[in-house]
Formats: sequence, C-alpha cells, structure tokens
Amino acid sequence: MSELPTTNDPRQGYPSASSMDRIAACPGSHQLITSLRSSSGGGMERARVQDEKGNIWTRRGTDIHAAFRELLLGQVPTYDSKVVEPARELVREVRTVVQVASSIFPIGAWHGEGSLLDAVGEEWMLTMETRLWATTPAGNRFSGQYDLALTNETRGLAVILDAKTGWANVEPAPSNLQLRTLLSLAHHAFGCTDALVAILQPAVAAPSQARYQPEDIEPALASIDAIVDGAYAGGALNPSLGACKYCPAKLHCDQLTLIHLMHSLRHIPADHAKALEQCELADLVSAEVRAEAKRQLAYDPASVPGWELRVSHRRAVPNTQAAYDALVNERGMSAQQFHACCKLGIGKAESTLASLLNLKVPEAKRALAAKLGDQLILTASEPSLVPINAAETDATPTTSD
Repeated sequence: MSELPTTNDPRQGYPSASSMDRIAACPGSHQLITSLRSSSGGGMERARVQDEKGNIWTRRGTDIHAAFRELLLGQVPTYDSKVVEPARELVREVRTVVQVASSIFPIGAWHGEGSLLDAVGEEWMLTMETRLWATTPAGNRFSGQYDLALTNETRGLAVILDAKTGWANVEPAPSNLQLRTLLSLAHHAFGCTDALVAILQPAVAAPSQARYQPEDIEPALASIDAIVDGAYAGGALNPSLGACKYCPAKLHCDQLTLIHLMHSLRHIPADHAKALEQCELADLVSAEVRAEAKRQLAYDPASVPGWELRVSHRRAVPNTQAAYDALVNERGMSAQQFHACCKLGIGKAESTLASLLNLKVPEAKRALAAKLGDQLILTASEPSLVPINAAETDATPTTSD
C-alpha cells in the first residue's frame, strides 16, 4: 500500500470510521479526495477546518462532547447549561448501556455519578476521544476515533459507544459501519472478541445497541476490510445523497456536475423518484459552489467579481424579563399586552423541564404536553417534498469520528 499525503486532518488522508458509509456507497470517492488533497497543497484541508470551526452546529457538538467527557470523569462541567444539559442526557444514555453491559459482562454498574472508570472495575480501561489506527507492514491502513470505549483486554471484552449531538437520522447499531469500524480497531488494539456497541442520540431516540459475539467478529472485520480494499483499489464513483452529502470532493466529481445532472434529468423524465434524487444532488453541488465562493471572498473580497459577502441583521431581545420591566408599567403596556407579543420556545421549555425534573428528552416532551394540555397545538405548514425516512431536522456533525 502506498503512503498517502499527510494533512492537518487527524485522519491524515486515510479511510476513517466516519467515512465508511461514504466509501461503501461510492468506493471511488476516497481516491478522488486523496488526489485533490495532494494537488491543492493543503488548501482543501484548510477550507474544511475553517468551515468546521465556523459552523455553529459543529462548535455546539464539540462543546457538548467536552462537557460529556468531564461528566464521565466525575468532574464539575466548565460549560453553560445549554451545553451541559445535552451532555447530561448523553450521560444518562451511557448509564443505560452500561446497565445492559453489566447483565452480560463482568462490569460494575454505574449510576451516572462520580467517575465511570471507578465504577466499572479495575479490569476495564476507559478510552475517550482517542484515535486508533489499523496498520500493515506498509503503514497505516485506516483509523477511527472513539467517543467512549470500555475495554477488558484480559477477557477480550469491549463496550463501544458513539455519541451523536445532532438530529440527523443515523444507521442503527446492528448495521452501523462507523461502529463496526471501531469494533475492528478494538479487536486489533485490545484483542476484543465480544462486544456491545451502541449509538447514543438522545435528541432522537433511545440508545440503539447491538452485540457482536465471537462468531460475529470475523464477518464484521471482513466487511470493513472489503470496504477499505475498495477505497484503495479506486473503484467507481457512484453519486447518491448518502455518499455525497458530506463528501469534500463534490465540486470536483465528474459524475456530480450540474451539467451532468441536467443531462441525466433529460433522460429520465418519467422516473420521478430518480429525477428528484438528481435534483437533491444538484442542490448539494449548488450549496458547495456557494460555500466555496464564500471561502474565497472571506480570504480576498475581490476574488469573485460582481459578488460580495454581506451581513444582515435582525433585531432581538435576549432578556425577556428586562424587556418586561421596561415596557410593562402604568404608561406602557399591560402584562396581558406584553405576553401577547411573546412566543414560548417549545424546545427551550422542554430542555428546562428536563433539567428541573431530571427527565430524558422524550419524557420532557410528554411532560410539557401534559402540563399545557390544549394550549399546545400543532400547526401545519405547506407540504414539503422529502424522501421517505428522511430526518425531520438535520445538523452538521462534530469534528470527531
């Protein structure tokens, strides 16, 4: 295997756990990305890092992961409540999974207080936010970063958890390639032959879990090796929504240009499902074109003739109580008039209830609905055209795998 170029990316240009779904769907994407990184002199990677650092959802996810780590170590969180509460929800999910693990492995129960490592027992090692590598005599092969892993080398056991802070639907644990890649790395690094793996995504659903017993390990490892082999073999480019959404090479893919997509549309007018998928792909390309133009204009305001970056502003009142004190008086509004101008933030109310009553997000939703009764109504928007099983809300992933 030839050495691939090193970049500022901790993945160093090699396949990683977070990219396995893309590579499985579009084997040629890895070699395309590798060649672009090599020819751009690091510019492609700098653009990716700049976008991630500037993305509000990425920053939120990274902060939640940091607070999550503090809580797991029994430390006092150093972040504000908007970050700590989602982190506590993840901790509650960890407690649930560890409880399941304690019923099948010799591992101590953890009640969500104090250090997780102190609770599980001396045979277990705790790994968090750590990248492991699968290597060959020729060098690195692929890598993955654990959000949280508990490993017992003496017995060949592992509990592997991947924490998601967004709302986008992800593949369930039994078929999740990111988790399977992390399992493969645990096998190579710690001799793991029996594992419980789980996706933690409290904003969406209860933990999704799967167990890989000794007879399941080899087929799982073989499936990941086959995907990685396909990446290095330079397979076909196979555009799809799943493969292209987070692919950094969208603008450079011969199969994903606007001209190519429009040509495809002309030849499939009767196949509305296929045509709509092509439209979604065209939207991805358009968004990437705009993002690239914004990056260039941020670096050089004269780089895109006829275009500029323009900031818009909206008026906002961050402190509702201060506004009430200023407006509600004998020469101003009545309390009733003031409240008629306000709108209750449903998500904020649910988060507040979850914190006050120590509830998980689904429980907080039900509690709020019960307390508000018929004051909580559903309003319908104009119908949107979306693929079946699409996530209702999406967000950019964090910087970790």
